Amino acid sequence: MKILKQCGMSIEDIKTYADLCIKGDSTIRERYEIILRQKELAILQLQKATDTVDYLERKSNYYLNIIEGVISDSSNPAKWPLKYELNEVWDIIKQVKTK
Repeated sequence: MKILKQCGMSIEDIKTYADLCIKGDSTIRERYEIILRQKELAILQLQKATDTVDYLERKSNYYLNIIEGVISDSSNPAKWPLKYELNEVWDIIKQVKTK
């Protein structure tokens, strides 16, 4: 049952599974379905974890390239040219509001 908790099953789900086990062979189909659902959830969690690792790999490579001088830091909004254009737009909006 410890492995079921490691698979992310709630205590209530584990209890249900254990109760089915105790009832015997007539519940094999139900236990099978429970395990299949847990497998699908684990696959989804694995995909999310893989996506996170992929993102962090790209981001760490990005910063390493900055550190090594291969590229400049474009993640800082203060360095974006658009920032100045947005400030100008914001100034115009503030002027319109005060009129």
